[in-house]
Amino acid sequence: DFASLHTRGVRDGDDYIINGSKIWTSGAESSEYCWLAARTDGEGTKHAGISVFMVPMDAPGVEVRPIVNLLDKAWFNEVVFEDVRVSASDRIGGENEGWRVLTSALGLERITVYRAYVHWRTIVGMVRWAKIHGDWGSAWDDAVWRNRIGQLRTEYEVAELLLWSAIQLHGQAVDYRAQAAMVKLFNTEFAQHLYEAAVALMGPYGLVREDSSLAPFAGAMSHNFLSAVQDTIGAGTSEVQREIIALRGLGLPRG
Repeated sequence: DFASLHTRGVRDGDDYIINGSKIWTSGAESSEYCWLAARTDGEGTKHAGISVFMVPMDAPGVEVRPIVNLLDKAWFNEVVFEDVRVSASDRIGGENEGWRVLTSALGLERITVYRAYVHWRTIVGMVRWAKIHGDWGSAWDDAVWRNRIGQLRTEYEVAELLLWSAIQLHGQAVDYRAQAAMVKLFNTEFAQHLYEAAVALMGPYGLVREDSSLAPFAGAMSHNFLSAVQDTIGAGTSEVQREIIALRGLGLPRG
C-alpha cells in the first residue's frame, strides 16, 4: 500500500529534512535526481500529508544500495535518506498534495510500461523460428504451435487497442486511471504469456543468456522472459490494477 509510506519530511525553515528509505528504486545507481514521496503531515488520512520532492542523488545523506535481480543486473536499489536536506523549492506540487502528483505520474508509467515494438519483434521471431526448428520437422507444421502463436498475435492487438484508448483519454484531459490500469494489467500479463511461449518454443536455447554466442536473437528471449516477472509488480501489482479497475472503472464498492 503505497499510501502507507513511512519516509518523513520535516519542515526546517526553507528546507525539509528527509529521513527514511525506499526499496526497489529503478535506475538509482545511475540517476542524478530521484522523485521522493515523503510524509510531511502525520495527521489525517494516510493519503493526505504526502509531499513529493526532486532530490539530488549526490546530496549528503543519500546512500544507494544495489539489489541484484534475476538477470544478474543491479537495476533495482534500496535508497536510504539520513538527515537529507531538501529545499522547499524542490517540492513538486503543493505541500501535502503529493498523492495527486503520484497518481498522475503512475497513470503515465502504467501506460509506458508496454513495449509494443519489442513484443512485435518477439512474435515475428517466433514465427521465423517455428518455420525452421522443431522436434520433428518444423514447429510451424504443428497445429498446436500455430494456434498458440495466433492467439498471442490476437492478444497483441488487444494490448494495442487498450494502449491507444488510454492515450486518447489522457489527451482529452479525461480521468484515464482505470484505463491505464487495464493497460498495465493486460500488457504485463500478456508479456509473461508471450515470453513463456517463446522460451518453450525454442527449448533449451530459449534460456541461453545474451552473453553466449549460442543465444538466439542475441538472448532477447531469456532476458525478456525473466524481466516480464518484474513488470507485473512495478507501478502497482496486478492485484492493485484489478482493484483500480473495479473501483474506478466499474464503480464497485470496496470490500
